[in-house]
Amino acid sequence: MANYKAARTDTVTSREKEHLALVRSLAPQCMVLLENNGVLPLMSPCPVALFGAGARRTVKGGTGSGDVNSRSVVNVEQGLKNAGFQIVTEAWLDEYDRLWEEAQAAHTAKMKERIEAGENPIMVYFATPFKEPEGPFIRPEKAKADLAIYVIPRN
Repeated sequence: MANYKAARTDTVTSREKEHLALVRSLAPQCMVLLENNGVLPLMSPCPVALFGAGARRTVKGGTGSGDVNSRSVVNVEQGLKNAGFQIVTEAWLDEYDRLWEEAQAAHTAKMKERIEAGENPIMVYFATPFKEPEGPFIRPEKAKADLAIYVIPRN
């Protein structure tokens, strides 16, 4: 019989629970802030103006062959909400999501067209990486918040 290392059911195992607890305890020790000036960590929840491509599309691991499957992922927006922060820029984030989905659909259509025209699919994928769209214009006067955060994903 095969010796499986991955879970074969949706049930979260005790091993997974132990690993998650270990990751949560170690994560704060593994983060480096390049410049802080006493602002971080945030000590109490407040209204936050949250912007950027990584706010909802937080990079959780590698990309491409370095990607990992996770049972659950908490993005920056959800993490702030879970900690009691009020996100006052959900309309901006919603508009960015709409722009991202439109850009992704156009990118997919362009690649499909090239492949259907006879180009090598692997070469098309490597030659035309998806470029994240620019976000909507930020209007600080509309974001009544104590703090602004702009999340830049590494890709």
